[in-house]
Amino acid sequence: MERKLVKKIQDRDISTPYGRVISILKNSNLTVGISTLDVGKSQRLVHEYSNEEIYVLSGSFELYCDNNLITLNENDHIFISRNIPYTIKNISDQRVKVIYIAYPLAPSKQSGHTYLGEENERND
Repeated sequence: MERKLVKKIQDRDISTPYGRVISILKNSNLTVGISTLDVGKSQRLVHEYSNEEIYVLSGSFELYCDNNLITLNENDHIFISRNIPYTIKNISDQRVKVIYIAYPLAPSKQSGHTYLGEENERND
């Protein structure tokens, strides 16, 4: 039984150009997971369908949203409304690791979020 559980978790482990995304729980209402952002990496994205709550497990990153720059550190939490483009940049010397909760669930995996480019393309 344990081997099968490990297999299920591995199937939900996705590499991105920025780090990893691991889905822990998904149902018809929300998704919960762990996401990492590699040292020196940044990404700009938007969630068209879902609000997102982020809790920082380790590392530090800058979040640029609505013309505001916020630094988030271990144990910090933030809420980001749907349809709000934002940029995150790892400013620590370690991989950033967060727990995220996105709700309501997007109609498909592909429509869950859209990558908009790199950190220097700030056009919020």
